[in-house]
Amino acid sequence: MALLSYLFPNFCTAQTQFRSISFTPADTFSRPRCWALSGLSVASFGASTYWLYNAWYKQYDRGKFHFFNDNGEWMQMDKLGHVVATYYESRWAAGMYRWAGVKPRKSDWIGVGYGMLIQTSLELADGFSNKWGFSKGDYLANITGAGFFIGQQLAWNEQRFSFKVSSFPKSYPNTLVYSADGQYSTPLSNRAYSLLGDNYALSFAKDYNEQTQWLSVNLASFMAKDTRFPKWLNLALGYSIENAFVGANSYSWTQTTAKNGIPAGTVFVIDKNQFPRYRQFFLSLDIDMTKVHCKNHFLNTLIHTFNVIKIPAPALEINTLGKFRAYPLYF
Repeated sequence: MALLSYLFPNFCTAQTQFRSISFTPADTFSRPRCWALSGLSVASFGASTYWLYNAWYKQYDRGKFHFFNDNGEWMQMDKLGHVVATYYESRWAAGMYRWAGVKPRKSDWIGVGYGMLIQTSLELADGFSNKWGFSKGDYLANITGAGFFIGQQLAWNEQRFSFKVSSFPKSYPNTLVYSADGQYSTPLSNRAYSLLGDNYALSFAKDYNEQTQWLSVNLASFMAKDTRFPKWLNLALGYSIENAFVGANSYSWTQTTAKNGIPAGTVFVIDKNQFPRYRQFFLSLDIDMTKVHCKNHFLNTLIHTFNVIKIPAPALEINTLGKFRAYPLYF
């Protein structure tokens, strides 16, 4: 979601024209642009809600509204995902309405409202799902993401800190995982691919073991305007996890349906000595693509669009196993 959310503001705020469509923000308020954006926003919101209901929520039973505490799941990688998604949705909407000639501060707050509207609607939908519930932790993460955007706008009128993501496909071993009673076994790869995605399109969003979330800071923005320090060079701090095959902080899961001769209710236990869960912290270099300019306006816009992706670069890792590692190139 964060990646898709970021694609639009760059196309709308870049100083360029493509064919007959102007991507240059209007100098004054443009009612046609504003109405077009509002209509597009409502239509997109309705269409995405309908699709999400049929593709996701329709599969699970619905019930009374309730709360759900998932703060300990996925070692907080999912919470970072909420922060990043709301940040980019807010940034996207602000850029869109700035394109329509809405004054910067007003468009910034519209962006915050839009980002929170999208995420709150998802949390409310979760609240009526018997499988989940309204997560206060997710909602706090959403507020954090929107606040991260508006806070920088209020302080500097620019985004000196940006969130980015990187992901590299993983291949999981066929090591057998045995049931608690020792009667059944299943390959770890089956568990990983069924839960985290069996292709890169799915695993990019679902597999936190292969995903790294980054906070990228533009160092030159904190220096004097005439500094010779490269304005495109960023410092990035990353966070990821390894060997998380269960959402909760646990090494066991219960098979919910009978499959492959294994009855429902069978509890499988991963060997935590062989596959220990741990956190990873990274230090790396990055490029702020919004500071890279070329004469071709369309190419310039395209380059800025992919600023959400952390570029491969040398990196240092320290993890909660107490190990240190250097990467000549980390994806």
